[in-house]
Amino acid sequence: MNKRSIATVSLSGALDEKPRAIASAGFDAAEIFENDLLSFGASPS
Repeated sequence: MNKRSIATVSLSGALDEKPRAIASAGFDAAEIFENDLLSFGASPS
């Protein structure tokens, strides 16, 4: 079975929106880029 993945840098928008968009597009995994983490204003929890 092949899994499809995408990097968060490939999408526009805020980090909290990207996982939902990735999942709804049918991807199995995502690579979260450092810039997305640094620009995200919430805590890890």
